[in-house]
Amino acid sequence: MNAWVTVFRREYRLRALSPVNWIIMLAVAAVAFLGVMTAPQLSEGFGTGAASWAVSEDSSASDVAQQLGLPSESDADEDAEILRIDRAGGELVVVATVQPPGELLAAIDAAQARLDLASVAQEAGLEASATPIRLEVSATNGGDDLERFLIMVIVLAVVFGFVMLSATSLATGLVEERSTNVIEIMAPYVPARELLLGKIAAIGAFTLTQATFIAASAATAAIVAETPLDVEGQDIGFLLSALVWMVIAYLSFASLFAVAASLVSSQEDAGALLNPLGMAMFVPLFVASFVVPDDPSSVFAVIMSFVPFFAPFVMIVRQSYGAADALEVVLSMGVSVAAALLLVSFAARVFRRTLLRRGQRLKLREVLA
Repeated sequence: MNAWVTVFRREYRLRALSPVNWIIMLAVAAVAFLGVMTAPQLSEGFGTGAASWAVSEDSSASDVAQQLGLPSESDADEDAEILRIDRAGGELVVVATVQPPGELLAAIDAAQARLDLASVAQEAGLEASATPIRLEVSATNGGDDLERFLIMVIVLAVVFGFVMLSATSLATGLVEERSTNVIEIMAPYVPARELLLGKIAAIGAFTLTQATFIAASAATAAIVAETPLDVEGQDIGFLLSALVWMVIAYLSFASLFAVAASLVSSQEDAGALLNPLGMAMFVPLFVASFVVPDDPSSVFAVIMSFVPFFAPFVMIVRQSYGAADALEVVLSMGVSVAAALLLVSFAARVFRRTLLRRGQRLKLREVLA
C-alpha cells in the first residue's frame, strides 16, 4: 500500500472522529437549509420579474389587471400600493396609493396608444389590425435577482469558509507535528512528498464530505419549499460546479499555507506567516462579492476568471448570474486545475527540503537555493 494512502486514512479518521467538525458541519447545513427555505419569502415584495401580455382594442381593464396580477375590483385591499386598473372613457386608469412604477405607466401608455389607433381606424372606415401588441414590463426591484443574489451569497460563504478552515487546519497541523517531533518519527517510513500529499488529500476529502452534506441540505430545502430557487434553470449543475471550484480553491490555498508552515517550527512563528495569508484570502472574496456582480460579463470579470486564487470565487458569481457559458467554465477550470497542481508540487518540494530543519524561521529563497 502506498504511504500516502496510509497517511490519508489516518488524517481522515482523525477529522471524522472530531465532534467539533461535525458540529460545524451541522450548523452550516442548518443555516443553508433555512436560507434556501426563506429565500422565496424574502424575495416577495421585491418585484415579480418580467411579465408580458397582449392588449388589443377589446381588452378591458380587468384583462390588463389580471395579466399584471393586480386586483380590478373597487374593494381591493386598502394597504395595496396599486389598488386596481379601471377603464374610463376608453382610457386605462391606474388607481394607486403611491406613484405606480414607471414601467407600468409606460405599458399603460403603449396600450392606450394602441387603442387610440384602433378607434381612429374605425372612425375612418378602415379595418383595424387584429394583431394585438405585446408589452414587456419589468418589475421595479426584481425578486429573481434577489433570489440569485441570496444563492450566490450562501454558496460563496460555504466555499470560502471551508477553504479557509481546511487550509488553516492543514498548516497548524503541520506546525504542531513539527514542533512535537511527530514528523521526525514518521520521516524514515513515509517520504516527505507522500506525507504532505496524504494530508492535503485527507483534509480535502473530509471538507468535500461536509460540503456535499450541506449541498444536499440546501437541495432538500428547495424541494420542501415547493417553489425551488432557480439559478438560470441549472440548480444541480451550479451546485456541482461549486463543489469543483471549492476543491480547486482548497488545493491552491492549502499549498500556500503548507509552504508557510514548512518555513517555521513553532506556533508563534506560524502566526506571523499564516495570519497575513488568511487576510489575503479575503481579496478574491471581496472582488467576487462586490466588484464582479456589477457587471459579470465585463472584460475585468472575464480576465479574473482565469487568474489563480481568484477564478473559483469569480466563476461562482458569474455562473450564478448566467454570465459564463459552458466552454468558458471548462477553460477556466482547466487553467485553475493546472495552476493548483503546480502549487501542490511546489509545496511538496518546499516541504521535503525543510522536513528535518529546525530552529529559527526559514526564508523561502534559502530553501530554494
